[in-house]
Amino acid sequence: MNEKHAGRKRKVTHDGDYHKELHEEDKKISKIQSGLNDIQLTPPRHLNGYGRALWKVLVPELRKLDKVKQLDRTSLELFCSEYGHYRSAEEKLEEYGEYISNDDGIPVKRSPALVTVETAARILKSLGADLGLSFDARSGQVLAETHDDEDDSAKSTPLKVVKFSV
Repeated sequence: MNEKHAGRKRKVTHDGDYHKELHEEDKKISKIQSGLNDIQLTPPRHLNGYGRALWKVLVPELRKLDKVKQLDRTSLELFCSEYGHYRSAEEKLEEYGEYISNDDGIPVKRSPALVTVETAARILKSLGADLGLSFDARSGQVLAETHDDEDDSAKSTPLKVVKFSV
């Protein structure tokens, strides 16, 4: 290796028992959650059409993971509601455009729908990560679940852990 172009040396920020500790924590959480009620399959009535449709798609998948329970309902409701706002604002953008123009046709300010889309995207990203709807959140859960007590790092790669054939 060319030392001059090797870049900064990597630092190890945790010891080898890091994934084992995550696995043990996940077991404790799973044990506690096993007594909690599953989240309901039917969407709340107050959600709009897009939110209700998203609820019907997400909840069966989340129940398979057995991570989201009835206690998480508020976060999931907010996620689905915000998704409804996002989709409605997207439709308004299609219809009216990104900017409000004056009488001469010169854009003078951003459309409120554009602001809604940007805000909703940030909120969706944040709530999605909290609910385990991002790849990073799910892969962290998978890594913690699949770690065995014995050292199997030589037998498996991170890609195999997330069911990716190598």
